[in-house]
Amino acid sequence: MTTPLAGLVEEEERLEGGAKALAVLRLALAVLAIGVTLALTLTGSAADSADRPLIKPFGLHPVYAIAVLACAFDVVYMFALRRLRSGTAWIAALAAIGIAVDVTLTSALIYLSGGYASPYLPLMFVWVIATGTVLSGRAAFAAASLAVVFLSAASLLKHFGVYPGGVPGRPEESAELWRAGGFHLAQAGAFFLVAALTGALSKRLAAARLLADEVLASLNEGLLVLDGRGRITFSNREAERLLDARLATGDYLARALSRPDLAPVKALLLESKERFDPQRVEVSGPPAGPRSALAVSGTAVRDSRGGFRGLIAVISDRSVEKALEAATRLAEQRRRVGELAMSIAHEIRNPLAAIRGAAQEIARERAISSTGRELAGVVVSESDRLDRIVTDFLTFARPRPPILGRTDLRALAGEALELLGRSLGPGKKVALLNDVPAESVCQADADQLRQALLNLGLNSLAAINASGRIRISARDATLGGFLAGMAPGRRARHASLPPSELTRPGICLEVADDGVGMDLETLERAGEPFFTTRPDGTGLGLAIVERMAASHGGAVNLASAPGQGTAVSLWLGRPQEE
Repeated sequence: MTTPLAGLVEEEERLEGGAKALAVLRLALAVLAIGVTLALTLTGSAADSADRPLIKPFGLHPVYAIAVLACAFDVVYMFALRRLRSGTAWIAALAAIGIAVDVTLTSALIYLSGGYASPYLPLMFVWVIATGTVLSGRAAFAAASLAVVFLSAASLLKHFGVYPGGVPGRPEESAELWRAGGFHLAQAGAFFLVAALTGALSKRLAAARLLADEVLASLNEGLLVLDGRGRITFSNREAERLLDARLATGDYLARALSRPDLAPVKALLLESKERFDPQRVEVSGPPAGPRSALAVSGTAVRDSRGGFRGLIAVISDRSVEKALEAATRLAEQRRRVGELAMSIAHEIRNPLAAIRGAAQEIARERAISSTGRELAGVVVSESDRLDRIVTDFLTFARPRPPILGRTDLRALAGEALELLGRSLGPGKKVALLNDVPAESVCQADADQLRQALLNLGLNSLAAINASGRIRISARDATLGGFLAGMAPGRRARHASLPPSELTRPGICLEVADDGVGMDLETLERAGEPFFTTRPDGTGLGLAIVERMAASHGGAVNLASAPGQGTAVSLWLGRPQEE
């Protein structure tokens, strides 16, 4: 297992690098052995003797003979490695064959240069360690076992006299046999101990890499690592969640991010060959859900020659930040609207009352024609509409502080539905349902809450074409549970609430209809002052409801989809004595 950063170097490349390192090590050890032999020869320590005679194959010193064979094998090995550049299994098999040959040649060198008294015995430990490093701990045990087998064969050959300086058919003395056997067992134990330590070290490294993977996988930010060909070498769960895409290791990013809304992210990651600062990108969420704002930053990974090896990208969720910015803009917009309303409302209201009164007087004149009377009626009705707009202006700009008290919600919902029934136009058949449970109470200003329910009911009535239903219901909910069901944009408006507030008990009032519903763009803008889709709407009804909820320490949520109606939920706290 490799860590995500090491994953930029693929498993095949790692094995190939290890196999090449074995070839370099083989050549280096051959040169080192020749150097040691020359040094011993110059000091007179490598001459033949009765105690440690040498066999000279082809008339060469055994070290030179083995070194020549090792170099010849190295040429064949490198040629095969170049031909097998693709395929991890083939490269691993070639590395295993190379190590087997190395152990065999080293065993032959030890046999030809004095057996257990050979100065080249430590080379066997080098190959055991190299096996565990390049391949695995199990492979290190296999190399140690092979070394023990070969050295056991050397012991047996010495015992039966088939050994440099020995006489065939004349076994060594029993004391010498016991001494050689004990040394052999100690050497075999040392080989297996080194193999065990190498395997343990490999496991510890694997565990450390696994821990690093788990840490990176559990980050609160998305992490995505690409190689130089645009393939995914690592991705954590947060990256998949933020992009709403399956990021499989080894898959090409262009294929994984095939959705049209992910095209900006894909272009940013695949076209960038240098480090880039966070770039904000918006992607679509689930169907009929809000768009998510993401910040994508990246750092290029380069090799020692400066070549591009891949990209490490960090993906952060900026939806809350975007929602806070929107909430700030909305608050500023409401402040300006309030100032505007305060400055012009009174200036409009006084002359408007005079215009309405004059039109009524004109309509009472007997000499006026029917057309004139009809026009006067239009002036009166339009004056009333303007007066409602001005009233909404003043209510929004200068809301009255709420007078909180214990409020019976079922009775209040009944009153609001009764007022709503009087607003039904001719030809409309709308069922008005009061499903608020008996004894449902909250802490609220009854007059303001009645007006809020009436505003929501009027919006629902306008959304129903010919027939339908409007239903007011209630359920118990804590503030935290209510906020959890909100869209991120609306939930962000309450991000500053302390944790103790989230456990407050309360009640959730819901006004739901089966009207035309709202699309995503309309739903996101709902509540903005003067934003309306109705020809006769002021765009202040829902804004007044939200301001009323805020003054009560409550919250408002909307759920809607085209053709599926709209549900507006209003959370208010329970009376303090409960």
